[in-house]
Amino acid sequence: MISLNNCRNLIKGYNKSNNNLCKILNNKIKQSQTSFSQVGNLRFYSKNEKPINPTKNKNVESNDDISKFDFKKTEELIKSSSPNNKNQQQNQQQNQQQNEQQQQQKQYQYNGNQDYKDDKPLKSSFKDKLFRNGASFIVWGFFSFGIAVYLASHDDTEFIIKNIDSTMKKLKTLTDYELLKSKLAELSELSSKNTTLKKLLSNPEYINQLLDIILEYSDLEINNKSAKIIENASEFINDYSIIPKLLEVAELKYIPSYVKKTLGSAISKIALKGDEEARLKLASNGAIEFLDSMMSIKDFKCQLFKSALLAISSTLENIPTTITSQNEKRKELVTKYAAEERLVKGNVLELKKRELIQSGYHLYLHTSAGGFVWGCLESIRNKLPLRAVLLNGCKNSIITAALPIIFVGLMTTYTNETIKKLDTTKEKFEFYFAGFYSLFPWYYILPIVEKFSPYWIGGHVLGFMSFFSYLAYSEYDIFKSDTILIEKDRLALPREVLIENLKKNENKSK
Repeated sequence: MISLNNCRNLIKGYNKSNNNLCKILNNKIKQSQTSFSQVGNLRFYSKNEKPINPTKNKNVESNDDISKFDFKKTEELIKSSSPNNKNQQQNQQQNQQQNEQQQQQKQYQYNGNQDYKDDKPLKSSFKDKLFRNGASFIVWGFFSFGIAVYLASHDDTEFIIKNIDSTMKKLKTLTDYELLKSKLAELSELSSKNTTLKKLLSNPEYINQLLDIILEYSDLEINNKSAKIIENASEFINDYSIIPKLLEVAELKYIPSYVKKTLGSAISKIALKGDEEARLKLASNGAIEFLDSMMSIKDFKCQLFKSALLAISSTLENIPTTITSQNEKRKELVTKYAAEERLVKGNVLELKKRELIQSGYHLYLHTSAGGFVWGCLESIRNKLPLRAVLLNGCKNSIITAALPIIFVGLMTTYTNETIKKLDTTKEKFEFYFAGFYSLFPWYYILPIVEKFSPYWIGGHVLGFMSFFSYLAYSEYDIFKSDTILIEKDRLALPREVLIENLKKNENKSK
């Protein structure tokens, strides 16, 4: 055992390094009992005192033997309390306080007065899953029902189809401009979405009536809506007796630009039906010269006009006729566009490219390539091995091609084509309801897709950016808005002033 004096000498050895600690230890020794002095678990005895036998005194624990005293820890404690380490102790205390505060916040956020437990959530039972999925299915059903009711109830296609004759006759007798605008706007919107209504409006009587409205009224909106109805119905025009008047109105110089382009689209659609009789009729009435003049103007130029010119010229070259020889300019244009058509048909790659663009399948190539590139880039960024990089790229490419094919190629195309064939409100309600309800399984499919290919969203974005960049570079019609033409028409002089100016110019030329 160590004596009291020796212990004091031991403490005095560290007196120079830390006076505060020494004072504390000396005070502890002075305040101790007469039989022994205690600092922590260490007891100090005087010279004349004998140590208490720990086995006889139950108040003294047996582990108070001085041989078990850890001098190294005591020395480290004394050194750590030096002035150089006070800042470290303060930092440690602050860190401990911050950790305690964070733990208290976590406990509070977890569950009020309950202690925080970082346990895994319990798995839901089959009954809970069935109830949750059943409830979601029913809620989605109510949502689909509401959307279907809204869309079907705001559609007057069935009424217009049943009363097409009376509707068109009312257009002749209407004197209120606003009412005439609303009726033409309604016909324009509904005819773009229904095949039966397009077929009914393709009647030559109705086409001539709409052309007369364009000639009679100078209001831009009335002219624009009438021309749009003619364009919608042009796909089903079989009586080509209206072609001369259609071209005559389209070539008028005082006709608004938007009307001129819309009637040009109607003429092109008639030419692209594949009927040789229609093409010959169009060529004999000056359709080639008209469409070529439209192609020379930047705001009018579009792929539809070019395709119609190639089709008409190819037909005139293959069928012996005197139509070409009637006009020298027409002959030059037919030779030019027919040669271009032969060149395209002779080049298999160019022909497949045209078919690919017209079908829209190149969208899937862009999204697939974008998915592959994005999957590889993200894998490289995450420092994955080469095999994982290629695997993620291929998986991403498959998903970014499959989803557009399903959603755009199948679902969207099928939906648009089917809706055009539905005439009654009941049929449309049933289709809308079933269509929205059929989207419910994707709630479970998309997480599987996300797990299979976690980079598919970025791949889609990159693919669509590539697709639209290509369309912009190739001057595709999707980026050409008719808003510019409509604004130009609004800024132009009134029709009456234009007609007077044209008459003055004709008189001067004579």
